[in-house]
Amino acid sequence: PPGRPGYYKVENVPYAQFFHGGYAFHGAWWHNSFGRPMSHGCLNLSTRSHNRRWPNAADDAKWLWDWAALGVPVTVYARTPTGGGSV
Repeated sequence: PPGRPGYYKVENVPYAQFFHGGYAFHGAWWHNSFGRPMSHGCLNLSTRSHNRRWPNAADDAKWLWDWAALGVPVTVYARTPTGGGSV
């Protein structure tokens, strides 16, 4: 619910594709630190169409949205690194 920790309006998050509970692939226009932990568990992807701060961003979120059909299996192989490392 609004006002609770971790709440966000999914309609403000472009290309959200949920694959397990609250975990999703989605575009992220609010940062440019891809490959580093930046989320509660979602996989943030760059998005050019929603990104005015970094106009050279790749459109990875749109590509995945267009490519992935409903029901495509998602397998997560790695854990978030400790100590702020890259993924």
